[in-house]
Amino acid sequence: MKPKLSNVLKKLRHTHEMTQQEVADFLGITRQAYSRYESSIREPDMETLNKLATLYKVGPQVFYINDPEKLLDAEMDIVELVARYQLKQILNDVDDDGEASGLEKHVKTQDLEQVQTALNNYFGLTTTTESSTPSKPLKRRIIKYGLYLLILLVAVNVGFMTLHRFDPNYQYDILDYSYINAITPDQNVNATMYLDIVRVTEFNPENAQIGDNIIIYGDFGLNEYFVEEITSINQDDQTVTTTYDDQTSVTNEFNDVIGFYEREANLFGTIFYASKFNTGYLFLVIGHVLLVSMYYLSFMDSSKR
Repeated sequence: MKPKLSNVLKKLRHTHEMTQQEVADFLGITRQAYSRYESSIREPDMETLNKLATLYKVGPQVFYINDPEKLLDAEMDIVELVARYQLKQILNDVDDDGEASGLEKHVKTQDLEQVQTALNNYFGLTTTTESSTPSKPLKRRIIKYGLYLLILLVAVNVGFMTLHRFDPNYQYDILDYSYINAITPDQNVNATMYLDIVRVTEFNPENAQIGDNIIIYGDFGLNEYFVEEITSINQDDQTVTTTYDDQTSVTNEFNDVIGFYEREANLFGTIFYASKFNTGYLFLVIGHVLLVSMYYLSFMDSSKR
């Protein structure tokens, strides 16, 4: 095979971001057999070229448009191209006994009807064009961009976790909220009380109103954070009075208030809170790395086969 055709095959495959194995699977042959086409060791037959033209969504003339021995029209029909190729192969093999002269007329003719007739008479060959093409190149691009997006999200998340690890108050400057482990409302103070991870926004006395929930520390003699309701605000003394059980109350200075209680933390809030601790930070970073690795091994690696 002329190197020109092998170069065309390589260029088309690279343009469509396909591997030799993927093209071989489409053709129904082994990768080694297909590699011989791109190495100029063996020339593909016309049926194979027809399939490749369908695969790459190009006209079959792309394989021969620069061949001076074949004067192909830009809009040449696939049937005509098949006939020209097959008849040319026969001409190279027949003896010089006059039999070739009749065939040569069909090779040189530009009349599509005559060429199709020659195809039917001499080869009994019919061709079909497949309407669908493999979606692997598109699928592989989607998987690749998905990997890039996942890496970006992981990098952003780990970045926030790192900031939270070394500066727990950074959210007040970036996201306007933080996370803390606190005793949430509506629990019996005379029974076992449970802590929940809650989302907290920065406390601003000017925005505080009676009925708001805030986070304070150390009520009922417990060294824990409590979510309590504001019952009164004294702007002059810069104090706020709160209650947890609607029976007892406690007064704190504005500076002692941790922040406004917003809601219980979601999954990401729990992750950020866990990143405050060495063990949690380590496991979360490892988990992110494993997530990217599993995505790559499950999708990217399999898409190359």
